[in-house]
Amino acid sequence: GRVTCESCHTGTASVINSITAPTKPNFTASGHGQASVNFNASRQCSNCHDPNSAHISNALGTYKRIAVNDNTLCFGCHNDAAKVPTSTKQNMLSHVIAKDDNPVMDCKLCHDIHGTSNIKMVKTTIVFGALTSTISYGSSNDLVQLVPPYRGVCQTCHTLTNHYKRNVNEGANHPTSGCLNCHNHKGAYAFKPKACNECHGYPPAPRGFVPTQANFSTARLENYSGGGGAHVKAGHILANVRPSQGFAPCVVCHNDGASAHVGRTAIFDSMTSPTTAQKKANTTVRVDANYKFNLSKPLDASQYRKATADSTGSCWNVSCHFQASPRWSNDK
Repeated sequence: GRVTCESCHTGTASVINSITAPTKPNFTASGHGQASVNFNASRQCSNCHDPNSAHISNALGTYKRIAVNDNTLCFGCHNDAAKVPTSTKQNMLSHVIAKDDNPVMDCKLCHDIHGTSNIKMVKTTIVFGALTSTISYGSSNDLVQLVPPYRGVCQTCHTLTNHYKRNVNEGANHPTSGCLNCHNHKGAYAFKPKACNECHGYPPAPRGFVPTQANFSTARLENYSGGGGAHVKAGHILANVRPSQGFAPCVVCHNDGASAHVGRTAIFDSMTSPTTAQKKANTTVRVDANYKFNLSKPLDASQYRKATADSTGSCWNVSCHFQASPRWSNDK
């Protein structure tokens, strides 16, 4: 009879010609061998490996017996809804290895389809060139580490990014729980940052506003009372703002930075018909304290969000106004 894959690839290492065969005890527990509808096409070794190719050699890892190029193999299933029926796992793209480059990174750099102790089959050790990190990945919070050695999944390779660089302490004001809302695995390449206007207008605009050239031309209606009302008021932001400017024009009034958006996509996606109160409760206005009008009075979120989630506030203590400012919506 023919020797099967399981004859060597079991939970206990086997020795053949003095070469230790890789052990794959996680294949059916957390890898592509799971008996689940999410893995219709990959439960058998022969779905990915060519049984007719060379196998054992004198150097471990010389022969992988992969049927085609690694990423082509991944895309062959993940781009086919009949094989991968879960929409969130379809049409996945790989990452780039340099800024503005093509998405050519091997999927296997971060994933081991045979399964690991981490979720999403993320490797326990990620190696990128001379950079190596030991990875523990149990939730999206582990994408970055806020404690030494600052080597989460993303930080393994990131040395030139604006934030979450390898071995760098980002401080307390850098959230981690919402990374995948703006850096998801789909798009032009894996984890490409979303442009602001992919989720809402740039800027969000109130009911009845009609954008024109050089007058908030990329604005779009926020469909609830007060939504975007302050953005198109004269003096708040320049009328010729462009999505390519990102968050920069927003930070005077949204001084929480990225944390103003953390988790928002997931919150709205989970709501069938979110109410005005729910939408407002997930909008953060926090003016930069440098713009205080009355130095003895507070300037924080309490000034803009009142005791109940659906009531509106004002910006009375902001030096830009020099007078009491009106509410930015009519409902209470």
